[in-house]
Amino acid sequence: MEYPVVIAIVFLFITNFLNWTSQYHASIRAKLFSSNTKLTSEYKSKLAKRHEYVLENNSISAQDNYAKWTKNNRAISKLDIELKKLKELISQNDSVNLKLFKRLRLVALTVPFMAIKLYYGKKIVYRLPFDNLFPQIMTLMVSKGFASLALLPLNYYKSGGKLESISGLPICLGIYVWALTSVLKNLEFLVKFIFFTEPVIKPNPLRPTTTTESKDLKIEQDLVGLD
Repeated sequence: MEYPVVIAIVFLFITNFLNWTSQYHASIRAKLFSSNTKLTSEYKSKLAKRHEYVLENNSISAQDNYAKWTKNNRAISKLDIELKKLKELISQNDSVNLKLFKRLRLVALTVPFMAIKLYYGKKIVYRLPFDNLFPQIMTLMVSKGFASLALLPLNYYKSGGKLESISGLPICLGIYVWALTSVLKNLEFLVKFIFFTEPVIKPNPLRPTTTTESKDLKIEQDLVGLD
């Protein structure tokens, strides 16, 4: 297998790996950049201190220890303001780091991957020993990529109403990458559906509720005495 094919496959798997692990990117960025690491540790420290003050206030009486209780409340209010500012700083730094990460991914992964697909897209990866397996238009597509369909009317006109004859069934790099991407997406869907999707609980069948109101009929006899 030649190096453009190998590089394209490596880029494809890296792209899919980054998509699969997208939920962990925020924590990874926080560990990679020192500014956010310091702010996060400071935030956790102040949050733990606030928790101590709250526990202490819950354990004492506000009437018996009014001075202590008031002092703790003031410290809690001060910590709330500091925690809010730290949270905003962490969010701002994370947005900056996210933009940097997207630019790095664009330059180091997306652009080279796109360049390889455009430049080597028509390169034949392998050739199947089948003739007339697909219609001639489909054979042309898998051998030269999807762009060949857009240029098909022009090439058909230039060749005087004849399609290019291709022996065997060659598979170009562009179609190979597209097919491999589709397979990986389907595998991802199956894995998520089988292992990570919560089972649907079958509802109990509704029983018909017939409300029969039984009324007790009381027959009263009035005895009339005749003189």
